[in-house]
Amino acid sequence: TYTVEDGCGNSTDCDVTYNIDNVGPTITCRSGTSFECYTDLLAEVEADSLALTTTGVVTSCGIPYSISVGTIPSLGPCPADVSVTFTVTDECGRSADCQVTYGFTQVAPAITAPGDITQEACGSENLEAVTGLVYSTNQIEISISTFNSLTPGSPTISDNCGVAAVYYVDLQTGTCPATFQRTFTVEDSCGNTDTDVQLISITDDTAPVVDCSDISDLVLECDADYITEINTWLTDMENAILNAPGTNDPCGDVLQISNDWDGSVPTLSCDLSTGLMVTFIVTDSCGNPNSDCSASIYIQDTEVPVIDCAAMTGGQVECYSNLLDIIQADSLLFTSSLLGIVTDDCLDDFTVSVSGVPPITN
Repeated sequence: TYTVEDGCGNSTDCDVTYNIDNVGPTITCRSGTSFECYTDLLAEVEADSLALTTTGVVTSCGIPYSISVGTIPSLGPCPADVSVTFTVTDECGRSADCQVTYGFTQVAPAITAPGDITQEACGSENLEAVTGLVYSTNQIEISISTFNSLTPGSPTISDNCGVAAVYYVDLQTGTCPATFQRTFTVEDSCGNTDTDVQLISITDDTAPVVDCSDISDLVLECDADYITEINTWLTDMENAILNAPGTNDPCGDVLQISNDWDGSVPTLSCDLSTGLMVTFIVTDSCGNPNSDCSASIYIQDTEVPVIDCAAMTGGQVECYSNLLDIIQADSLLFTSSLLGIVTDDCLDDFTVSVSGVPPITN
C-alpha cells in the first residue's frame, strides 16, 4: 500500500501487488565411487550426503533446506552395483532429487599356508599327530581359528570384507618318503579364492624289530645232501624269525626276509669249532634292514670208519722178524683208498694203529 499526504494532512493511498517468482531447489549429486564392502558403501553415502549440505544444492533466495537419503539396498552374499537417491527439500516443501550409482569392486582374499614339515613317522595315519589335521583326499572345511593355530610358521588369511570359508585337501606322492601336498583354499562371499600349499614329508627310517629266539644252527653229517638240507634249513629259519612273537615293524609293514648264504659248504669240523655263519636280513617296505639274527652251518663226522677185514688174508711166516715186516706192510694197505679196505663217510684222513704183537718164544 502506497499513501500520499499533502501539507494540510490530506492523503490518499493505493495498493500494488508484487509476486515473488521463486522456484524450487535444484540438486546435483557427485559421481558415484566404488566400494569393496558394505561398510565402505555406507561411508561413501554418508560423505556424499554431507557434501550436499554445502555444494550441489541451489534454492531460491537462499531458502533453507534439508537433505534426505533414500533406502540403501541390503546386499546379498555377493554385492552388486548399488543406486542411492538423495532428496533436497526446502522450507516451502518443494523438493528435488538425484541418484548416485556406486560400483562394487571385487577383491580376492589372500592366504599363506603353514610352513613345510619333514617328520619321522609311518605314513598318512600319522598326519593328524604331525600337523593337527587328519589326512583327507576330499576337501574339508575348517574354522579360521583352527587354521590360524596351525604350525610351523605363521599361517595367515586376509580379505577386505571377511572370509566365507577355509578348506584343505591332501595329495600323496611316493611312500618312502611319503610326500603330502596339502592345498589350503580361502574363499570370500563372492566366490573369489586364493590357495597356498604346505608340503609334508613323512620318512620311515626305523628298522623292524626281530626275535631270534627260535632259530638254531645246522649240523650236517658227511653223507648229507648238503644243498638240499641247507635250503630247507634256511626256509625254516626265515619262517621262525618272521613268525616269532617278538618280530614286528613299528609301522606295521609286511616284512620281507633274506639271507647272505653264498651257496658254499663249510669244511669238516669234528668239534664244531669251525662253521659257516649265515646272517638273516629282515626289511620293511621302506627297505630298513635288521640283521641281528644269525646262525651257523657245521659239518661233523660221528660215523666210525668201516674195515673190510676179509680183505686181509694173513698168511704163514717163517720167522718172527718176517711177521713184523708183514704186519707193517699190511697196515699200509689200510691207508690206501684205492684198495678200499677202509672206508669212511667223510673220506677224511685216518690213521692205522696196530695192537701189540705177541712175542714168540720158540
